[in-house]
Amino acid sequence: MLNNIANDYFLGVPTGGKKTKDNQESFCQWFYLTGKDATGEELWNTFSRKDSVILEEAHLEATSGMKTTDVVSVMGSRYDVRISTRLCYPIYWFEEPFPVRRYGTIPECRKIPDDETENVDHLVFLVPGTGSFCDFKRRPFIEVVDDVRKMSSSLLSNIFGNPDTNRVEFLPVNWHDPLHSNIDKILEDVTLRSIPKIRKFANDSLLDALLYMSPVYRQTIVSTVTGELNRIYELFKKRNPGFSGRVSLAGHSLGSVILFDILSHQPETSTRADDVAEDAQLNDSLKGAQQPPIEYPKIEFETENCLLWDHQFQYLS
Repeated sequence: MLNNIANDYFLGVPTGGKKTKDNQESFCQWFYLTGKDATGEELWNTFSRKDSVILEEAHLEATSGMKTTDVVSVMGSRYDVRISTRLCYPIYWFEEPFPVRRYGTIPECRKIPDDETENVDHLVFLVPGTGSFCDFKRRPFIEVVDDVRKMSSSLLSNIFGNPDTNRVEFLPVNWHDPLHSNIDKILEDVTLRSIPKIRKFANDSLLDALLYMSPVYRQTIVSTVTGELNRIYELFKKRNPGFSGRVSLAGHSLGSVILFDILSHQPETSTRADDVAEDAQLNDSLKGAQQPPIEYPKIEFETENCLLWDHQFQYLS
């Protein structure tokens, strides 16, 4: 499939910013593997022009024997590419690294993704709902967040009309995998083999809501979400030391309930007498049922806004 993509462009020898036969500035395009199609053919996407130029510079320095870093940040600093291994690693979430490839020289064209502004004005954490997939296309949450990021960039460009406008960064917060790491094998052993797709959906999605109603598993979920929020925020600050913008939270489905509970039990938001009395009553009930009380860890940053949609409060209240 990479050959098919490349045929749409003018290919040649790297020109170092010189003009091509069409009088367009050329550069060596880099690609990354996104997966395979139904026939098993590899699917490759193009890096943005800015990322390709940085990758090419690092590649040329490495091949010339110059001492330079082996790691290059790409895609808005959400990924790192190791030039020596030609692998791309996600920074803020856990995912298998995927190959990158240097192909040839191409002129600028609309098929190349737009460069992302380095400066970030607003950081938004997205917390998913039930299940490991996010929509009817069974796309993983990370892929859906990529679409949200692209739509946000398009809206900012259309509204402000300034390509240099600082961007809004959206980062996913994964809690599903840590929760299911210890129970998926147990569920698989006791799940009936009939209508496997429906039973897989029930185990993967509906069970999350039931687990959240259990004090033991709720503790695991809120601790995982809060821990991931703090971990990703600290990592983002290290990679963006100049960041002084706002931070917001957004939750979908069960993720909205999780965020609501976490924010409602933060030290600065749980000082009302009725809230304290309600928490004390809940903890007394848990002790009476020989269940450990739920502890809500502190979020180590100030939250500007919180957006909750498609919530399940009516089912979990």
